[in-house]
Amino acid sequence: MNQNRWIFILFAILTHSLIIGCGSDEEPEEISTPDITSLGRISGIVSPANASAEIQLLKNGQLIATTKADTNGNYVFANLEPDTYEVGVVAFSFKPLLPEKVTVIDGQTLTKNFTLEQLVTTLKGIVVSPDRIPIQNAIVTVESPKGQKTQKTNDLGIFSFDGVWADVELSVTVEAEGMEVQTVDVEAIKVGETVKLQLDMVALPDDNPDGPGSQVGNIAPNFTLPDINANLVSLSDYRGKSLVLLNFNRGQL
Repeated sequence: MNQNRWIFILFAILTHSLIIGCGSDEEPEEISTPDITSLGRISGIVSPANASAEIQLLKNGQLIATTKADTNGNYVFANLEPDTYEVGVVAFSFKPLLPEKVTVIDGQTLTKNFTLEQLVTTLKGIVVSPDRIPIQNAIVTVESPKGQKTQKTNDLGIFSFDGVWADVELSVTVEAEGMEVQTVDVEAIKVGETVKLQLDMVALPDDNPDGPGSQVGNIAPNFTLPDINANLVSLSDYRGKSLVLLNFNRGQL
């Protein structure tokens, strides 16, 4: 009986040794993880900050990432492998900045700032008489649902509105002495484009050929006179602003 017991114990020891011997002698394979400290960054500021700019990151001409500048114009591309990239910027109503090459170095931050240039929408033109003579000091008013702008033509009858409202229809009104008021509609101008006009004025009809005099609808001639405080006042100062009441003091009788 004891002999059988020892035989069983010896068998168990041999079996355990065989099982252990069948294991591999190789070390377990380690899973590699990227070294975060070796990655780089690209950061900077886009001006003006209110441009709501989109910054584009490219590699070999292929777009790989985009980001938006924050309210202060700051942007960042993080965790970039050391390599050569291209960075460009686009924003509505600003000229796009073509991608520029930059090089990211291990563990470093590359600073790349951008300054955007506003696209200017322009409306310009010339005001001429029926004889095709440029009219100086004609009053030109541009109106849109967003507002109104007014200026006078120069010595050559030219006016120019830089920064007019884009993508909305405009109305242009011209007033000139001795001419009928002209109003023309202008189709919406795209951002950054320039539209040129020639406004041909029409002379007011001569309703009183036998003598001088003013008629209803005629534009009053401009004049400058002192007020009761001896301050000089011009009629043109009140054009389009309010009604003007003229009171001429004839003196005491």
